[in-house]
Amino acid sequence: MRHPDELIGAVLRSEHPHALIRSISTEKAVALPGVHAVLTWRDVPGLNGFGIAKPDQPVFCEDKVRYVGDAVAAVAADSREIAAEALALIEVDAKLRSCRGNLTLFSFAAITKVMTRESGSILSRTSCR
Repeated sequence: MRHPDELIGAVLRSEHPHALIRSISTEKAVALPGVHAVLTWRDVPGLNGFGIAKPDQPVFCEDKVRYVGDAVAAVAADSREIAAEALALIEVDAKLRSCRGNLTLFSFAAITKVMTRESGSILSRTSCR
């Protein structure tokens, strides 16, 4: 179904599995004719989070990406082509983080010691009884 005044939404997703975000520049995308909105974590009202048991998963990444496909920004535009072009104009300055170290393969204790919840490296944790 199509509507004459509909907008097309598209999401800019991370290409990196683990990176620190230094900056996100949306000015060029906002200036593109046919773009009606460009959203980042700054545009999320209230808590920038969601989740089933706890809202600890970010709607849009703020200071780091945790996996390939993590949502960084979104655009609303007049067409798919304009939306794709706007996504290409969003500049994300990210520093890749190494996941390598002295971890033993499949050592959960070692992984959780290095990747603690406080560091923001674990995406979500849910407990069941």
